[in-house]
Amino acid sequence: MTRSPDNIAGHPYFDPQTGKVGEADCPADLTKSSEIRNLQQQWKVVTKRNVEEAVKAVQRMNSDIFGFLEVVERDQPKAWKKMKDKWGDIFPTCRVEVQVEQEILRTGMRTKSSMSGK
Repeated sequence: MTRSPDNIAGHPYFDPQTGKVGEADCPADLTKSSEIRNLQQQWKVVTKRNVEEAVKAVQRMNSDIFGFLEVVERDQPKAWKKMKDKWGDIFPTCRVEVQVEQEILRTGMRTKSSMSGK
């Protein structure tokens, strides 16, 4: 994940993830677009959960490693001036909304997996 310089509607924005499936030792038939969509959805759910867990963990440790402070300071300087001395109390209680956008661009496979059963 890379931070984009953009800020959408007052929220930090991260570039969408893209991926390639190079090999599949699973029963999924990656020659079917429905299977690709299913994998994308599963990837989206897992990524969202992982990011939310990571944010909660750093909030519990009161360690703003993702740089929310910089985003608030840059995009809302007046609000930042009011909260900068209290950021240590504010950060752990901030509500963070995670939206995931992902796409599998290509599978890298020309045939079905040997485990696809067909």
